[in-house]
Amino acid sequence: MDEELTWTWKLVSLRISVLLIAMALLADIEFSFNIKNTATTLRGHSTNKTLDFRRHYWVRAKVNRTENATINAVLQDAILSDSRGRCIPGPNQPLAKLHHTRNPLDEPRIDPSEAAAVREVACDFHGRSDAHFPHAMQQLYRCFSYWQDYHTKVPYLLMPTGKVEQKLSNQPFIAGMLDMFEYQMDVGIIMKDIFNPKALDDLIKQPHVDMQAFNLVGNFSLRHAYHLHHYAKKEFELNDTSTDTCKHSKPRIAILNRAPNSRRTMLNAEHIANMTDMKELSRNNTVEVAYFEGLDVRDQIGFFRSVDILISPHGAQLTGVAFMNAPCSHVLELFPKAYSLPGFFGSLAIESGKDYSYFYMSENPPEAEQAHNKTERNHARAQDLCPSTDVMVDTIRKLVDEWRQCCNVRCEKRDTNPMMAGCPSIH
Repeated sequence: MDEELTWTWKLVSLRISVLLIAMALLADIEFSFNIKNTATTLRGHSTNKTLDFRRHYWVRAKVNRTENATINAVLQDAILSDSRGRCIPGPNQPLAKLHHTRNPLDEPRIDPSEAAAVREVACDFHGRSDAHFPHAMQQLYRCFSYWQDYHTKVPYLLMPTGKVEQKLSNQPFIAGMLDMFEYQMDVGIIMKDIFNPKALDDLIKQPHVDMQAFNLVGNFSLRHAYHLHHYAKKEFELNDTSTDTCKHSKPRIAILNRAPNSRRTMLNAEHIANMTDMKELSRNNTVEVAYFEGLDVRDQIGFFRSVDILISPHGAQLTGVAFMNAPCSHVLELFPKAYSLPGFFGSLAIESGKDYSYFYMSENPPEAEQAHNKTERNHARAQDLCPSTDVMVDTIRKLVDEWRQCCNVRCEKRDTNPMMAGCPSIH
C-alpha cells in the first residue's frame, strides 16, 4: 500500500512539473500575425537558452576540444600515408580570378512605396529532405541579408518540419546559425506546422507583413557582411584580433583540406604546407592544414577568422568562408578535371569582401571537358587533387604580394581615418 502511494505522489509531482513548464512556455510565446480580420497572437522571444521550445529538436552539436585535436591528427596521418609515393602532380590551367556581378533578384525586395507600412519581414525557408548543406546555407545567407536590409522591421524565419527538419538538425553549423539569428538578432523562429496552407496565403496578403522565399539553386548572395561578423563574434564569444592583420609583415596562410576518401582531397597538402618556401611566406613561418570533420560551428568560424589566404579544394567546407573577416583576404579554390564551378563559392567569397581565384586541374580548359551526365559528373567530383608544388608556391607568393599591396593602400587612408582597423598605430 505504501509503495502504491509513493508512485501516486511521484506521478502527481511529475504532472505538476509538466504543467508548470507548459505555463511558463505559454507565458513566453507571443508571435503575431493577422489572418483575415482575427488577430492571432503568436509573437514572442525567449531569453532562456535552456528551453529551445520553438525548435523541437534543434540541438547544437558539442564536440570535446581534445577529441577535435585527436580527430585532426588522425586525418593528417591518413593524408600523409595515403599520398606517399602516389601523388603525381597534374597539369593545371592558368590561375583565374572571378569578378562577380550580383543578380538583380538578390537586391532588396520590398517596393519602396510599400516599405513604410511593413512591420514584419518573414523569410520562408523551404527545400527538400535531400538538400545539400551549402544549398541550405544559401537560403540562410539570403534570409540574413533580407532581414538586414530592413533592420527596423521585426524579423521571422519560417522553418519546415518532418524530414527536412531532421536533415537540417544534423548540421551543427546550421544549428549554430539559428542560435545566432534567434539570440543575437531577435529573429522569431516559427515551425511551419502551426500553419495550414490557407493561413499562410492569408498571412502573405497582410499589408504589414512581407514574406520572401529564396531558391536553393544558383550562386550565393550576401549583404551586410560586417554585421554578420558582429553577430558571430557575440554569439560564439570570439575574442580574436583578426581585423588587425595589416599590422604584420606577413599574412596567415592555411589549407582547408577534405578528409581521405571524402572525394577531392588535396593529397599533397601536408607536403606543400611544410615546404620551406611556403612557410617563409606565412606569418610565424607556419602554414596550417585544417579539417572540419568533428569540429563544431564555433571552431569552424574561428578558423576562418584566423586566415588571410585560404587554399582549399572545392567542397562544402567552404560554406562558411563568409566568416573570413580580415581585410585584404583571399580564397584560392582547386577544381578537379571535368568539374568546375567557380561561381558558387566564389560568389560567396566576393559577396563577403574577399578576393577569389581558382585553379582548374587539367591540361584543357574547363569548357572543353565538362561532364555531360550524372555518372560523368559523379566521377569528376570524386577525383582527388595533387597540384604542382612549384605552381602553388609561385601562386601564393603572388597572392602575398597582392595582400601587401592591399594593406599598403588600406593603411595609406589613415590620413583621413586614423582609426583604420588593421593598420599600425600612428605615433
